[in-house]
Amino acid sequence: MWRLAGSRNVRFDFGGGVIMRYALIHHHVEAGPEDVGEEQWNEAQAAFAAYLDALDDAGVLITAGILQPGATAMTLRAAGGKLTVHDGPFTETKEQFGGIFFIDVRDCTAAVHMNDGSGPGFGEYTRISDTGTRFPSGLRGLPRRPSST
Repeated sequence: MWRLAGSRNVRFDFGGGVIMRYALIHHHVEAGPEDVGEEQWNEAQAAFAAYLDALDDAGVLITAGILQPGATAMTLRAAGGKLTVHDGPFTETKEQFGGIFFIDVRDCTAAVHMNDGSGPGFGEYTRISDTGTRFPSGLRGLPRRPSST
């Protein structure tokens, strides 16, 4: 039995069965402290850190990656046997792909409950995708943390 820390206080009992890997893909409108104010920015950063800690404490977080602003990205395109590299994101929208979290849970309902909407972006949404990876309960695909020995 484990519990996601925070306001939802949701409990899940895996009790055998299959563990599935999901990707929580965060999208947001890029904003910085200069756009939303230092206090709101710091509150969002603290909420995001608490969310990562809650996923890790619950034992479901495999890995997470938060992306730098879209202006620092590169886009690769292959056409006619040639590879072209472009600076910046491939879309011209305000909304950007902000980060991805991989979690191991029993089903999509559990994945939904693992997402509390926290994140560094403003005006965000999260896409939840099944990765197709399955593990028998009790057998995990990757170690959680490096051994201290």
